[in-house]
Amino acid sequence: MDSSPLTYARAKRMRREPTAAERKLWGVLRNRSLGGFKFYRQVPVGPYIVDFINHEWGFVVEVDGATHGDVDEVARDEKRTAFLQTKGLRIYRVWNADVFENMVGVCDGILIVLQELAARDLIRPSGAPSPEGKGEG
Repeated sequence: MDSSPLTYARAKRMRREPTAAERKLWGVLRNRSLGGFKFYRQVPVGPYIVDFINHEWGFVVEVDGATHGDVDEVARDEKRTAFLQTKGLRIYRVWNADVFENMVGVCDGILIVLQELAARDLIRPSGAPSPEGKGEG
């Protein structure tokens, strides 16, 4: 998705060296372990690298640490989110602390959104384009 070779190299490095919260959440998301949904980790999207993505539904999970509460970081996150949304992606943010202290709630939240996206696709009129613009017809 229009990413530079440097972004791909950085993503590869980030897959080798995840944060503790990313490692823990990946243990739940990998191998279609959460509701049968397929996730990939540390994927370049334009100039950014998203923590986890489900390509089928255009769904991104971002794991935010303590610095994401700081004013400058919030502004960067808003810019990043706006860019990702222009690519048709839906962003779901979770805090590191929630991954460690409320994994059930984190997983429930992810599943609720994915199930809503899947349900919308099932009730879409025949021939209407999918959220990704890949409708039949």
